[in-house]
Amino acid sequence: MINVVDLVNRCYDRLPADVQGHPWDATGHGRNVLQTEEQLDAYLAAYGEAHIIKCRAAFQNFPFNDVGSYDFEIYDWGCGQGIASLTLIEMLCEHNLLSRLCKITLIEPSHIALERAKRWVGTYASSGVEVQSVERKIPNTKDDKWNDIDCKTSISINIFSNILDIWDISLSWLAHKVASLANINYVICVGPKFTHNSRLADFCGYFNPSKYFSNINSFSYSYTTRTNHSFGCEARGFVYKRSEVLDESYKEKTRKNICDSDDDFSTIYLRGVLNDALLNLYNQIRQHCSKSFENIFLRPQIGVDLPDIVLASISHGIVLLDICNKAEDIEVQLRRVKGIKEELYNTYLKSLKVATITVPAAFYCVQPILYFPTMDKNAVKRLKDDTDEHLCNKSSKQGSCQNLFKNVILVGNDEDISSMLCQIRNRAFRYDYYEELISLIKGRWHSYKDGDHNFRLTKRQKELVGSPQSRLRIKGVAGCGKTQVMANRAVKRQLETGSSVLILTFNITLIQYIRMRINQVPADFPTNKFIITNYHQFFTAMAREFVGRIPFNAFDNDNFFEPYKDQTRRFRTIIIDEVQDYKTEWLSLLIKYFLSEDGSITVFGDGEQNIYEREMEKGTKMPRIPSFIGAWKQMSERISMRILNPQIAVLSSAFARNFLSLEMSTIAIENRLNFESYYVKYWNIGENFSAEKIARNIPRILEHYKISIKDVAVLASSINILRDVDFQYRQLTHLGTMVSFETQEELGEVKKNSTAYVAANLEAIRHVAKTHFTTDCDCLKLSTIHSFKGWEAKTIILLLQKEVKQNQPCNGDCIQERENSAALLYTALTRAQCNLFIINVGNTQYDTFFQKNIK
Repeated sequence: MINVVDLVNRCYDRLPADVQGHPWDATGHGRNVLQTEEQLDAYLAAYGEAHIIKCRAAFQNFPFNDVGSYDFEIYDWGCGQGIASLTLIEMLCEHNLLSRLCKITLIEPSHIALERAKRWVGTYASSGVEVQSVERKIPNTKDDKWNDIDCKTSISINIFSNILDIWDISLSWLAHKVASLANINYVICVGPKFTHNSRLADFCGYFNPSKYFSNINSFSYSYTTRTNHSFGCEARGFVYKRSEVLDESYKEKTRKNICDSDDDFSTIYLRGVLNDALLNLYNQIRQHCSKSFENIFLRPQIGVDLPDIVLASISHGIVLLDICNKAEDIEVQLRRVKGIKEELYNTYLKSLKVATITVPAAFYCVQPILYFPTMDKNAVKRLKDDTDEHLCNKSSKQGSCQNLFKNVILVGNDEDISSMLCQIRNRAFRYDYYEELISLIKGRWHSYKDGDHNFRLTKRQKELVGSPQSRLRIKGVAGCGKTQVMANRAVKRQLETGSSVLILTFNITLIQYIRMRINQVPADFPTNKFIITNYHQFFTAMAREFVGRIPFNAFDNDNFFEPYKDQTRRFRTIIIDEVQDYKTEWLSLLIKYFLSEDGSITVFGDGEQNIYEREMEKGTKMPRIPSFIGAWKQMSERISMRILNPQIAVLSSAFARNFLSLEMSTIAIENRLNFESYYVKYWNIGENFSAEKIARNIPRILEHYKISIKDVAVLASSINILRDVDFQYRQLTHLGTMVSFETQEELGEVKKNSTAYVAANLEAIRHVAKTHFTTDCDCLKLSTIHSFKGWEAKTIILLLQKEVKQNQPCNGDCIQERENSAALLYTALTRAQCNLFIINVGNTQYDTFFQKNIK
């Protein structure tokens, strides 16, 4: 099967070493006429990967099913080396439609490029496909006649890839030619994204389509693998029938834009989107610092945050550079850039966070810088002193004076910022920190082939994924497939809009689970277009765009962003998981200030897992959501697609009826042919146990019941018992584990190195551990039930801990009674797919129930 990326990589490998470093120079940044084989290779080495990604993005929503029963032809206008045609051929193969392709017509004025395109396309198309090459320029007036291009089938597929922005072609002529080719003409246009009106949009204007099957407008769509360069994408796809009439009165809106330099050429598409001071600084840094810093990112996405510039280098560390355009914004900008640094340590780079506890120099691996484009060095110094005095006076009234400027470099417009950056050094910086950061910013390109093609959505799930409702609320029992529907709907919306999808959960450990489910969807998309976080992290990131300090009770104030409502970042798609854990005020705030006017919001929940005892509607037992009208959409009639063992379904339903006072029928499971043996077992070993005893018995249980370690998760209500079991298990087996909390060793380091900040450092490690937690690994998983809510595992080992009264002392192996303990245990029971092993270590409240219901 064809692999277009391999063709591009071969072109790169053939280039001389001195050209490989900057292949775009050999092509005049893509503007020169290509005349040699080396120039062809250089062009693809520089732009081939981005070209393929943009084409796949545009083709992804193509209605393949509609053309599957008919023969068709492909017309590649301005085909270059045939990359767009090859990409479409690759996707036709993936959808088993290549047999319907009759002919490919390649139109290109460059002889050498056309010869290569014809050779490659002829090699990878089916043997019965005719390949016609037309070596000529597309006319620049609408009066030219091309009588040798005609379509013999009823369907034509027309590709315009990186061609419509060329001024020396007539868009009117092209529109008339395409409109007359076949009875049904599919038109797919792809190109760079510019701030001004584009010729791509002008071309579509002649057809005036009522709807687009592809409509992408993104200034930073994805990153290249080799150079980490960001690129934009504009794509439109529509259907035009010969019986329709072109808009002959259409007036083109685009004005020619001239680039004065290569630097201007690289950022011209952002003029008007980002301020000139930022673009000029970026070009200056890239010109003078590219040898010191391997990666220089402009407005990259770090979780929810968008720092102005991020630089990364093995020898220099990480630099967060923000611009402060107004003196009065200095406090907000300082707190913002320092807040982003804190998020890197506390949420995204776990190894770096742990290192700061044992190696103080690791804290300086990330250097925040604030640049003032309108102030010189002396003015910045005066501003700093005035602000410092003001903040200290304000803080001293509260008994403390915080130095907000500590560890932040301030730079005026008369200082050589490039030299300053190149002089930054940090010997504590490691390669694994660097790799984590690059992976965080770039994500990766997820292809159709990467998805799980064995998974099939049910009819009901397909209806919910494709629902046109802009306000959609979905409920269902544990394991009924809510997350899979959510993942498919998120991908569908991203493909439709090309914009980022905001996915909010309550439990931060679900971030990796949701990402894993998204990666199972067979589709083409950039993984960094899915912003997955929880409400509090999202709120904090958005608030620090506007205010210095965030009031303690701000999270529940649904009018907090009212003064900034015209400046907040708006999303065309918001998806909320675990909505039963959300307060009504949170939902109101998200809809009012962060959903775009034409945006879609979808919420998923299960009222039976209301472990935080939120207020629910009486009839639906689900939260009230502002601006939503109509009934909740039910996933299924209490059918769990997670649970495969009927004993688990019966047990969890009986538990809910006994301890949650829920009048509910037994959860049904899908009818599947299963040839494996599944188990539900219960042992009461009493409160006089040891973590070592539990750790020794885990491998014995798995060996006895022939269960793979990669399918097992150990759950408990508290961290202490899990941490001890984890340590003993690793000591006994010499195997690694995945945990959602600090390890015993990390706890020891925290206590040894930071006696004054033990609680704060433990909380920070737990936060980042939860963010990185995943079941997609070949080792034993250990997690609290709270942190595992939303996850699933084939085998659950549940440690049922002793509960004591609120006023009684409690050691690390017991927990204090609480009203929602039954809801928490119900959540734990419904995490198991196949096997459930419950080990009672002193609990008396539920012992009788499990003794009676587990034989």
